[in-house]
Amino acid sequence: MLVSMPRLTFHILLAGLVVGWGCSGGDGAVKVDEGRGGAGFGAASGAQGMNDAGAGSGQGGAGNLAQIFTAESEAITIDWFNFWAGGYRFARQREQLTPKQLELVEAIKVVASTDDCWEDADEVSVVVTSGDSSLTYSANEYAGSCGRDVTLVDFQTVSDLLDTVQCLSAKGYDGSSVEESPTIVPDDGCWHGLFNAHGDAPAWWFRVEVPAAGEYSISLDRCGNRELRLDLFESDAETELASASSDGACPVLTHSFADPGNYALRVEMQSGTQAGDFFLSVHSVSAAND
Repeated sequence: MLVSMPRLTFHILLAGLVVGWGCSGGDGAVKVDEGRGGAGFGAASGAQGMNDAGAGSGQGGAGNLAQIFTAESEAITIDWFNFWAGGYRFARQREQLTPKQLELVEAIKVVASTDDCWEDADEVSVVVTSGDSSLTYSANEYAGSCGRDVTLVDFQTVSDLLDTVQCLSAKGYDGSSVEESPTIVPDDGCWHGLFNAHGDAPAWWFRVEVPAAGEYSISLDRCGNRELRLDLFESDAETELASASSDGACPVLTHSFADPGNYALRVEMQSGTQAGDFFLSVHSVSAAND
């Protein structure tokens, strides 16, 4: 998960909170002046929300190495972002985690942080939910807070957890045609990333591997003002099985599959000015082997 990327200027969209990084051209990760990075964060839309959430989650103190997922914790949501690769989300209830995933989740701890700013960092937002309350944490590969009021957790352990799944980052695949489409599966906790640049209205193709006959739901999130359409096809990508369109909200397509198999899915942006990442997930409503 640790990849050195060129320096850049970007805005991070993490769990509904946008954090801006101010950067310049060149190669490699570079430590920058705190005032410069801090100004970048402050200028970003939603930066105060990130600060408030981080302050709320810091009850244990950044230096106490506290476990964040306890016996009372019910769910975890992780948003991962890198400018060049885009973002994705991983979200699971406790009972949906595999034994290995639960072990890794319980190993995520608060770490001591510095005020260092880094221009080229992968960053994640981690939200732990217990009942009606939730705590938000941040992590990056350099454990620097850049002067923000956030509570940092161990980035490597979060990365190890994300390595247990195959979530697609928004710019990490070519879904422009059926031939190039990546395969996704239901019920893995992934909200796969999709990206469009400002002024573009593309289409994305996916292969959906359905493991058993039954009813499945295909959902989008963070659609903004995009008007989107979902089209589900037989494996030939020509025989349409079902479709769903935006009606002021992200479309949801629910379909009962008579047989397991590999099906084609198209996500089409029909209009709108929204740019950046949004997310796609497939989950079972009822399957024959449930």
